[in-house]
Amino acid sequence: MVSPSLYVEVDSLKIGLDNGFYENAFLSHAHSDHTRGIKKAKKLLSSKETKHILNIDKEELKINGVEMRNAGHILGAKQLLAEEDGGKTVYTGDIRIKDGILEKGAEIIECDKLIIEATYAKRNFSFPSPFEVYDMIAKETAKELLKGNAVVFTAYPLGKTQELIRVINEYLSLPVLTDEKQSYFSEKYKELGIKLDFVPLNNEEAKELTRESFVMITSQNKVNSSFITSFIEEYAMPVKLFTATGWSQLFKFKKYHKTFPLSDHADFKDILYYIEQSNANEVIFFGGDAKDIYIHYKVREGKPVKISMQK
Repeated sequence: MVSPSLYVEVDSLKIGLDNGFYENAFLSHAHSDHTRGIKKAKKLLSSKETKHILNIDKEELKINGVEMRNAGHILGAKQLLAEEDGGKTVYTGDIRIKDGILEKGAEIIECDKLIIEATYAKRNFSFPSPFEVYDMIAKETAKELLKGNAVVFTAYPLGKTQELIRVINEYLSLPVLTDEKQSYFSEKYKELGIKLDFVPLNNEEAKELTRESFVMITSQNKVNSSFITSFIEEYAMPVKLFTATGWSQLFKFKKYHKTFPLSDHADFKDILYYIEQSNANEVIFFGGDAKDIYIHYKVREGKPVKISMQK
């Protein structure tokens, strides 16, 4: 992800896009694949939420001709709009076009050059509305809890975890037990005013909650071949393993009882829609495989669009 080729130049000032190769940088959000090397930058443009989540205390980059807009990805995620070479350049960072339970969908910005993510740019990625997936998650979770089973989700500690917590809170009126990393970032969300009902596993309250069926969120690397056996020994109840990820449309996750196609990224059609609505005449992709997008525009009639991948 981190590349010196990702930058915009405003008034002869180069601004690194999610990288620290230049003295000035823009940080779109707090996920680690976008923050690597960012500490090297002397001045930083980012949202207050991202800075708080990462505990960043760096001189703020202030420059005319540059704006931040909503990206719809996780709390604090922003796109960058820059006046560059007499035209408008947009860097999306990671985006979700569809509204979610915590974030409004990304704002689509008209521009001349668009630098857009390609995480799920393959044709076989087509995500339902997040709210459709929330319904599925709530129904399947409730079904298992009524049977006397615990439900354990694996999820990224930042972003997906907080989304799942809110779903369980609102749809089932239940708190969620959280592992160490999940608890840390959920507390950051609470400090920023996001209402979440979660209980860290090392909390005394957790002991009471685990006397009956409960919902837990942990990290994928914690769920190994001995996880279910160890879980039953510790909590004396059966457990069902769930996960929520867009990759479930491409890969089979055999260790899980249920997988849900919940993603905080744009899918193939969303990416195409953004490109069309932006009216960009140059599109640069980063962070994935945009081959299917290339094919789409190769056979497309009408206004030509220059397509490339970051170098």
